Amino acid sequence: IQSSTFMACMKLESIEIPRGVTNIWHSAFNGCESLKDVSIPNTVTSIAENAFLGCSGVTSLTIGSAVTSIGSYAFSGCSRISTVTIPNSVTSVGYNAFVGCTVLKSVTIGTGLTSISSSTFSGCENLESLKGCPIEINGKFCFENCKKLVSLDGMPKKVAGAVECRRCGSKFQKSEISAICQVGGIIDAYGK
Repeated sequence: IQSSTFMACMKLESIEIPRGVTNIWHSAFNGCESLKDVSIPNTVTSIAENAFLGCSGVTSLTIGSAVTSIGSYAFSGCSRISTVTIPNSVTSVGYNAFVGCTVLKSVTIGTGLTSISSSTFSGCENLESLKGCPIEINGKFCFENCKKLVSLDGMPKKVAGAVECRRCGSKFQKSEISAICQVGGIIDAYGK
């Protein structure tokens, strides 16, 4: 699907992405705020930056098993998605990919992803758990404002650079992930 094909189609409620589509390019669905369900078929290998940016009506997201990359801001502002499963095929996720997904509660990360980038889940204020956590957290602010985050199923083996876990809520300070931030950066558990 070419860049900006459905950009700002504010009344678009549903779309069936045909099998055979291999790429969803830059801003293809950007601003489609009435879009409800997004199901990426198993033929798609790449979701470019801003592809679904601001699709605030999306409640269901299925990422196909052939996707290898998710671009920066790809699902930013999809504020009604509650769960995300990143399949084993995904090897890279751009910065801010899920920033502002305020209802997101649970993320399952497949075995192909080995690191989390800057601000990937920043502003996901209802995010409670990350499962299948990658080996390296190398992104500044990757969990900023994740006020309910208390669980990582599998501890990262390496924290690269300064990982700042600001405004993560009081539960965060007592959780297993506070150790991650103590190793790599700053904890600001009370929003100071």
